[in-house]
Amino acid sequence: MFDNTNKPWFLTLAIILTALFGLSIFARCTVITSFDKNCTEYLEKATEVNSVDLAKENLKEALSYVSILEKEEANNNEISYWYKNLKSSYEELESLPNDLSSLEEHLVLARLGSEIDTNVPEEVKLYPYGNFSYLLCAITFGIGAIIFWICFFVSTFYWDE
Repeated sequence: MFDNTNKPWFLTLAIILTALFGLSIFARCTVITSFDKNCTEYLEKATEVNSVDLAKENLKEALSYVSILEKEEANNNEISYWYKNLKSSYEELESLPNDLSSLEEHLVLARLGSEIDTNVPEEVKLYPYGNFSYLLCAITFGIGAIIFWICFFVSTFYWDE
């Protein structure tokens, strides 16, 4: 099994599995970073602005990014609660009259800031794949890479006497 004829195959498979391991780690980081940039930042802006119109605009941007979660509402309680809360906050802002006084606007924005949870559930950030699929890929590719690197080094330094 560990003769020199298998060495190129071990090396090729080791390199491919190492690359796939790195790619699965990179993909998870990219998905989370993308979510943070396209949703979490808008949620934070919506809770920190000084006008209802800006809050509405930022909340609409965040909701447009997570609109895919509407289908997921029935399957996961945490995602469902978070999404419904976000959507109801936006609908409440939409229903406000345009002629609010400065004090009323400030009170609405203060309540909005306390209602919107910017601590997004981890399942939402990684939807639709979830944490388990990234972890499973990383472990599978990582173990496979280790096995083939060991096979490559054993075949390189093994002398059949």
